[in-house]
Amino acid sequence: MKKLVRAYFQEAKWYYGNTVPRMEEEYMKNGIQSSSISNLATTSWLGMGDEATKEAFKWITTEPPILVASSIIGRLLNDIVSHEDLF
Repeated sequence: MKKLVRAYFQEAKWYYGNTVPRMEEEYMKNGIQSSSISNLATTSWLGMGDEATKEAFKWITTEPPILVASSIIGRLLNDIVSHEDLF
């Protein structure tokens, strides 16, 4: 949750500072955190009953590649949809 709030704060600083972040170095690195996929995956894990072990939660906090890839896809899809709504 702290990572999500920090990512939102960074986006607010970019917005109010009229700053355009660099795609790979800044925006996508921050976008992985602000996509909130990791929070969704963590809370979904709780509904899995016996599968929600301490080891499973430790694994998900290591940001596995499947979680990072899902976050990137979610962020880019969200950006495409919001861009289409603006114009």
